[in-house]
Amino acid sequence: MKTNHWSDQDRQELEALRKEAWSHSTKQAERNEKYVELLLDAVQAHRKWAREVLDTLCLSGGGSDLKNWRKRTAQVMVAHDGRLLSKPRVLGTIRTDANGKTYSEQTLFDLFTWDEIDKKRETYRKQVGAYDTNIALLDRLAQLRELAPGASTPAEACRRIGTTLDEWLGTEAA
Repeated sequence: MKTNHWSDQDRQELEALRKEAWSHSTKQAERNEKYVELLLDAVQAHRKWAREVLDTLCLSGGGSDLKNWRKRTAQVMVAHDGRLLSKPRVLGTIRTDANGKTYSEQTLFDLFTWDEIDKKRETYRKQVGAYDTNIALLDRLAQLRELAPGASTPAEACRRIGTTLDEWLGTEAA
């Protein structure tokens, strides 16, 4: 969502609203409800930025719902590693219209060009790399359990061993 046309006050109000919604609960569903409730209140208070945020949420949420529906209704069976798996036949790709403007499209992979297949494959390879990094982060956190037996959380373990989580994660494992 672009906010460069908003005033600093508008951006600050949205930031405060997000903080309030986040701190409302530890349960994400309750945070989401609070966020929408606060946005609706801001719309009622004639805050133009709030209407823009709600419109953006409706479009992104509606788009997500529509994409998920299509992925559920267009399936293909794929043999892999001795198993037969059901996979969505619809994938996202970036296309270019007649005016040279790029746009995102969910389409049947049957209609992908070879270049689009290559690009999608590279995107997935990068995602695998990101998951590797996330696993490495979790492995570093799990090491704290052994260094501080009895600690309930990584934060508590760091306090017990005299470091911070940022310091712990920012150094290579021994």
